[in-house]
Amino acid sequence: MNILIVDDVHSILLDKFDQAGIAYSYQPEITRKEAEEIIEDYSGLIIRSKFQVDEASSTVVKH
Repeated sequence: MNILIVDDVHSILLDKFDQAGIAYSYQPEITRKEAEEIIEDYSGLIIRSKFQVDEASSTVVKH
C-alpha cells in the first residue's frame, strides 16, 4: 500500500503509518494538477480540503 497525502495532517498519523509499515508520500504543498499527474502510482489518497476530488479528477485513477 502506498498513500499520497496532499494536505496537512497531524504527525501522529505519519507515526502510525510508519509503525504499521504503510508507505506514504507526504506532499502538503502539491497542487491538484501535480497530484493528478502522479496519483496512479498510489493506492490511496488522504485529503482534507486542499482541493475537491470530483469526477474529472477521479478519472485519472486507474482502477
